Amino acid sequence: MRDVKQHLARRHTPKFYCQRCHLIFETQTSRDTHVMASEPCSPDQHGELGGISIEQTLDLRVRSERGRTEAEQWFAIWDILFPRAQRPDSPYMEYEQSPEFVDFATFFQGRGRIVLAEELVSAGLLGPLAPASDEYQTLLNVFIADWT
Repeated sequence: MRDVKQHLARRHTPKFYCQRCHLIFETQTSRDTHVMASEPCSPDQHGELGGISIEQTLDLRVRSERGRTEAEQWFAIWDILFPRAQRPDSPYMEYEQSPEFVDFATFFQGRGRIVLAEELVSAGLLGPLAPASDEYQTLLNVFIADWT
């Protein structure tokens, strides 16, 4: 987690920005000129900050509590970065496949390739080759790859 936190701080924290309106500046001088302007900017007039605030960066520097699982550590980072957003169900890019998709995948692994090949032959997209031939399998794999 240390590397993730370090990456976030180094790559996603703007160096110079107005903490009031969230405008990001290239230099400290331009930021200071903006902050010292006679007419103050409006709070959040530029919307959300395009990165991580100084406060969030400081919060990320706090060591994770000992004994926390990896998932708990990820959620702690989530809570710092997205304090008003609902947590996802999992910190991982897992997704549950629908029962219909599981049924289709099971069918396709069994009889699906044969059915597909028969349809491709009948449509004139695949010549009548022997199903066990390398050329047949290669062509079929090309069709499958194009569709997935």
